[in-house]
Order: sequence, then C-alpha cells, then structure tokens
Amino acid sequence: MKRDSFHLAAVDFNKRLKSDDVLADFDFDSFLGHSGEDLIDYSDEEAQAPEVASGPGDTPMSTLFSEQTFIGNWDWSPRLEAIVGVTKSAALADIELPGQYSQLQVVLATLCAVAYLKKKLADEKDVWELIVQKAEDWLRGQTQEDVMELERIVEAALFANDAA
Repeated sequence: MKRDSFHLAAVDFNKRLKSDDVLADFDFDSFLGHSGEDLIDYSDEEAQAPEVASGPGDTPMSTLFSEQTFIGNWDWSPRLEAIVGVTKSAALADIELPGQYSQLQVVLATLCAVAYLKKKLADEKDVWELIVQKAEDWLRGQTQEDVMELERIVEAALFANDAA
C-alpha cells in the first residue's frame, strides 16, 4: 500500500513539473529585486547588445582578454583597433599574408592582437601566455601555416616605426 501511494505522489509531482504552467504565476521581477523597467529587451532577433565602453581602469591587456572569443580568436572591433593601432581596412590593405584564408579578417585581427601582446606587453608574458597559446592553436587550425612566421609578418607591419 505504501508503495502505491508513493508511486501516485511521484506521478502527480512529475505531472506538475511537466506542466507549462509551473512558473506561470511566479513573479520573476520581485524575485530579482527590480521592476523590469530598466531592463533591455533582447527578444527581438534584430536587437543588439549595447557596446561595452572601456572604463578608466581598463588596461590594453584586460581589454584584449575580454575581446578574445571562446575559441581563441579576436574579431575586429573599435576597441581592438584602438589598442593595436591599426584599423581593419588598413590592416587588410597593408599586411600581406602568404596563402588564402577563408577567414582572413579574423585571422588578421587575431595576429594583430597576438603581435601586440608579444611586442608591447612582453614583460607580462606570464599573464598572457595561455591566452596567446589558445590564439596560436586557433590560428594553426585556420591557416595550416607556420604561425610564428605569420606573427613576424604582422609584427613587422604593425611596429615598423618602433625602435627594436
């Protein structure tokens, strides 16, 4: 008898969990502690998240870290351009890489970020070393080239006017 009543209770509980109305009456705004008026609605597919502005405490390294994608590359953005000192259009026009790459713009952005870290923040290698390793692994997968040679090409173009 106990087993049957336990089974019935479990079936009733599972029905409630599967119901679409389980959370219909739940007041999420009160739970989260706000009225919802200050929230941005991202439900529209066309809506874009606002650009995150750099704060006064942001460093080039922290900005580069935040701009790197989960898979290891960088995409062109105003923040990346400001840090590395070259725009996407200028890099595409001035930096000639050997080979043809399906994601040339992303490869170039990633190479610029890596070259910047290695050249301008060399004394902080222990901080960015794993970030660069992830980027170089991504670059190897995209280009099938000697990544160090690609980095030398980009570094020479970006920092040609810098004293060695």
